[in-house]
Parts: sequence; structure tokens; C-alpha cells
Amino acid sequence: MSESLNKFSDIKLADMVIAYRYFHFEETKAIEAMEELARRRSGGNAFDYEKYIKENLATLPELNFSFSDLGKISDLLKGFKL
Repeated sequence: MSESLNKFSDIKLADMVIAYRYFHFEETKAIEAMEELARRRSGGNAFDYEKYIKENLATLPELNFSFSDLGKISDLLKGFKL
């Protein structure tokens, strides 16, 4: 994955960070994306990824699952074959 990060747009990389911060998964990819964004900035890229991430996270609804909600989700998933 690391070698292909340079092919991703600034927004795609920032979206990877947003996905991690919102859903708390793929931490390693989010770290790599942040590192790539920082490299680009030090190379002269003017994309304000911190602002983009902050503003877009603010538009997402709060995830607030209770244990009963998680149980219902778990029960639903038991019916699917992965």
C-alpha cells in the first residue's frame, strides 16, 4: 500500500484519515496517509489537509451505539456468510 499512496489524490488521503478517526479502523493506513500528506506539504503542496479533515469530520453524525444496538448488529451479521 505504501508505494501506491503517491498515486492517491490529497482528498483521498485525507478521507482515509477521516475514515480512521470516525470508524477507528485501518490505523496503519491512516498513519501512512498522514505521512504522505506531510511529505507533500514539505514538498510545496498547499492543500490544507488539517482543515479539510476537521471540517469533514464535523459534518458526520455522532456514532453512539449502545450494547443492545451492537447485539442487534451482531445477530444480523450471524445470518451472513462471509
